[in-house]
Amino acid sequence: MELKETEVRSIPESNMFILKEKIEKINKKAVKLGCNTLEIVVVSEHFVEKKDETTGESLGMIKTLDVKVVGDSPVINGWHLVAELQHVSDEANAVLIKKVPGEEVPLQYRDANRYNCDHCHKGIYRRETFVVKNDLNDYKQVGRSCIRDFLGHPNPEYFLAYAEFWHTIAATFDECEGSYYGHRESRYIPLDQFLVYVDACIEKFGWMSKKKSNELYDSGKTDYYIPTTSSRAFDNFYYGLRGFKLDSRDKVEITTKNREKIVKVIDWATNKFVNADVDTLSDFDFNLRVITSSEMIDHKMVNLAACLVPAYNREVEHYEKIAKEAKISNHVGTIGKREIFELKLNKVTSFETAYGISHLHIFEDMSGNKVNWFASSNNLDEGKFYKVKGTVKDHSEFKGCKQTIITHCKVED
Repeated sequence: MELKETEVRSIPESNMFILKEKIEKINKKAVKLGCNTLEIVVVSEHFVEKKDETTGESLGMIKTLDVKVVGDSPVINGWHLVAELQHVSDEANAVLIKKVPGEEVPLQYRDANRYNCDHCHKGIYRRETFVVKNDLNDYKQVGRSCIRDFLGHPNPEYFLAYAEFWHTIAATFDECEGSYYGHRESRYIPLDQFLVYVDACIEKFGWMSKKKSNELYDSGKTDYYIPTTSSRAFDNFYYGLRGFKLDSRDKVEITTKNREKIVKVIDWATNKFVNADVDTLSDFDFNLRVITSSEMIDHKMVNLAACLVPAYNREVEHYEKIAKEAKISNHVGTIGKREIFELKLNKVTSFETAYGISHLHIFEDMSGNKVNWFASSNNLDEGKFYKVKGTVKDHSEFKGCKQTIITHCKVED
């Protein structure tokens, strides 16, 4: 079947509903005539700044879609849904994976091509595709306009007009271009600017995830949903552009410190996620990789994006703790000499060896020096101080922290 298509036209994303509603009406009539259906295809997308027509004030970044109308897709049956793939950009591994609970997504789909559909094989631009699987464990990547037939859930908004209605479609394009009607309008934020607000919100309110907010409400500890950090940051940025005033209790002030920190956060995330071997990343870390690679994000991506800042904070705190311990701890005692040590037991870690279960007792003295003892028994209490008589076996170092290894110990309270 020959593929027919209109010329590419630019439409604000918020005006796509006009085209979709018009085509839906056309399709109802076309079905009665037995004509082939058509499909709206997004060829590309870009961002433009929207300004108030009166004041010239910036109202934020708006997505504009370059679209055309092409042919229909046939019916496919016998498959079930594994995951939705949201294609963020044409870059490699730029796919957000939204899998169905209990399903496993093959790693190959982390680098799925938005122009690929294993059913129709049409190399067209797609914002979303789907991974489906049959009873023989055969996987396929299918475009949105085809998936309706896999699962039996038609999406009329993606049914398109018939050949004899091309002129009506062209007229609809004319209506959609230029003006912004504001229907379901999405605002986009530069990732780095959004993260600056996330950092400022964490400084003022602390970190609040969606999961934690839900848990506090469901447990009865709060009688309302505490705003998440991502929503606070989004509101501060989004409403600030429009000139709306936030309550002083909700507003955050951006400092040079916040901006300088986010440069480090993005550098860290790039090294940790973007430059990593994608096959070694968890699904969550892979999604953070996609977010980090995105220059612009919308409201669907803010929860994930906000996680970059606390993740960075935790890693920095971890290495600062190690560095602090390494700086404090020194070797004590003389190797081969039996001595008495006044020590606090911080932790006991047990693990299996070729000779049975071994218990690593991690002590430190009053000066912060680390002392370790491998014992066959575990009958001491963490957090308590003990007088330990033992032989210094070795002066070693672990992750930059000096530690003394003792053996053949006798312990007194």
